[in-house]
Amino acid sequence: MFYLLNFRRKKTVMAFLGCFLCIALAVLLMMLVKNNNETERREQDRLHQLNEELRGTFDEADPKKEESNTIKEKLNKYNVYQKMREGLQVNALFLGNGAATANSSGNRQWVFDAVAIWEREYKLDVQGGNYARANTTAYYGYTMMNEYPRGLKYDIVVVCYGAQDDPADFAFYYDGILRSIKNQNSKCEIYCIIEANAKGYNENAETVRMLCDFYGGVCIDMIKYFEDNGVDYSAALDGLCPTAQGSDIYLEAFQSTVQANLDSGRKVPENTACYDTRAMCFDKFTFVEATSLSKATQTSYEYVTSDPVVGIMYYSTTNGGTIRIYANDKLVATVDNRLKQNGVRQIGMVMAGKDFDGKTVIRIEAGSQDNLTNVAGISTCSEK
Repeated sequence: MFYLLNFRRKKTVMAFLGCFLCIALAVLLMMLVKNNNETERREQDRLHQLNEELRGTFDEADPKKEESNTIKEKLNKYNVYQKMREGLQVNALFLGNGAATANSSGNRQWVFDAVAIWEREYKLDVQGGNYARANTTAYYGYTMMNEYPRGLKYDIVVVCYGAQDDPADFAFYYDGILRSIKNQNSKCEIYCIIEANAKGYNENAETVRMLCDFYGGVCIDMIKYFEDNGVDYSAALDGLCPTAQGSDIYLEAFQSTVQANLDSGRKVPENTACYDTRAMCFDKFTFVEATSLSKATQTSYEYVTSDPVVGIMYYSTTNGGTIRIYANDKLVATVDNRLKQNGVRQIGMVMAGKDFDGKTVIRIEAGSQDNLTNVAGISTCSEK
């Protein structure tokens, strides 16, 4: 009995001690957690304050960021001459026919020499392209400029057309291309070149001069330049394409004009109006590659459009032949796209029309499946 009471007493004491220890451990753990939380809070406050200080430092003193923003602002606001003076990136585009290309001997084109001078003398990063091709006309240049901008906002565009364009509608197309240039970038400088021609001035020369003046461009008269410098046409030109000597003369005339405008600090006029309201139909451009055209037959494509101006781009190759263009089943153009001798294929443009009204079904008959592969696509334009 005594043993049992004693055991019960011991058991009660042990239970009390166990409860006391549990309570003490719980209190101790709570104190530790509280201390840890307080320490963590203080550490977070310290890191937050440090981050704020660092953030303020980066915002106020990041020279690379400031420099990047300054350059971007200049690229957006400066004209080509301001960019040249500061050695910034210049976006240039060359459009034209034979006068802006090399002759059959394959001499270097003067436009590439001009770019090389800019990069070497002015330390420029020149971006852009040369889409000048022999035997092309103004609407081809308009198409290339709009189809292949590569996301660039051009600072300077050189336009060299007129010698091979039909005077009946040259002013219409030339007005359209100059307006399109200014619509893309009102600060863009336009150099309009009257091509050197042994036959002298044709009807289009005055159109080039007049429209260049209207859009505030720079006109370079190569006929006058040849005459003033006593140039022998037979030595300088192969048809319309410059020989090596002719390329040097074109380069000299062009580069000396650019340098004079750079030295004088020329301001580029920002005229975006059109000379003739009909040129507003060049404001909306569409190009459909041949691979996206519907086949009417195994040797023909068909395309339906509501645009008033339609041109077909094609290649001349050794497997070419005759391409016939129909508008609403009426024959409107025929082109021979067979190369007379082996060589590199040549690109060309044939106009289907410039004043279509309403829905027009264009059919391109190539005569053979092989020649159908020489059709590159259809270019159209209209008012926005």
